[in-house]
Amino acid sequence: MSDVMFQGFDNGFGLCMSSCPKLEKIHTYKFRMLSGENCLSLPNCTSLSLHRSECTESIQILHAPKLVDLNLQAAYEMKTVRVWDGAAVPQSELNRIWRVVSDTDERLAAEKPKMDVEIQKWKSGVYMADDAVRERLVKPERRDRWDPNSAAGDRAINRHCFKEMMHINERADRESGRAWNAIVTASKSVAPKSRDLPRCKVNLINAIGISRSSATMTHLRGNPRVDVELEDPDMPSGGRRGGGGMMEGFWAMFRGGRAGGSESESDVEEEDEDGVDGEDEFDDEDEDEFDEDEDSDGIDSEEEEEEEGDEDEAEEEQEG
Repeated sequence: MSDVMFQGFDNGFGLCMSSCPKLEKIHTYKFRMLSGENCLSLPNCTSLSLHRSECTESIQILHAPKLVDLNLQAAYEMKTVRVWDGAAVPQSELNRIWRVVSDTDERLAAEKPKMDVEIQKWKSGVYMADDAVRERLVKPERRDRWDPNSAAGDRAINRHCFKEMMHINERADRESGRAWNAIVTASKSVAPKSRDLPRCKVNLINAIGISRSSATMTHLRGNPRVDVELEDPDMPSGGRRGGGGMMEGFWAMFRGGRAGGSESESDVEEEDEDGVDGEDEFDDEDEDEFDEDEDSDGIDSEEEEEEEGDEDEAEEEQEG
């Protein structure tokens, strides 16, 4: 898979998955950093799971007529979910984007040796301080302090020489972005036939960002084929489950939910205040009070002994 897909292109996951129309199941766990809208066209997929996907904010199902299970459980950062039930994306349109990606890879591969040669010229002294000033690698007033092998010089040289490769990536992003936007618009322009499609269960248990997004929840509940699952029906109190072990339950509690319960965020905060931390504070206070009691008892006993000693001396003087 091309490195460009995840370095610059904003729908790498959607393009890769949509380019495999025979996929029937896509199951992932803690799949990270899926940038962009993640638009998908999955004509044969019945089950899609992004369980605990991290640093992923959006997924949009353009076309998945056989989908019956969409699992987004504990995808905490995700906010935007759409099930459009639009038209299938033609493979020929996807191939156009792949050609952009392939051409970009070839241009980057051709540019890399040139960049390495330029860097070496700077490092070896072929290019001097006057060249650095002319190329704006250093300010004129700092010309005499220019050192290509210093940390600052190294950063300036790499940034300067890498500029052309960045331009290649940016041009590819713009071109592929325009092509992808046209694909998405064409798919969504077809009137959905959601009522004629099989029911699709969308698991949003502990997906806190989604459940708090009114736009997403309105969209999902407005789709006649979607059944939203926010709570675990097997839990006795209708609570939420963690579904991913101890740490998932911890994060659910930390982010506002709780594995095995349905407390609100404020309830959890109150529990924390009255719970373990509160006990620690109570113990500390007890120890302080205990120390104070010991100190005060010690002082009192010394004062009492001194007073008794003074009284004994006074009695002896009177007797004398």
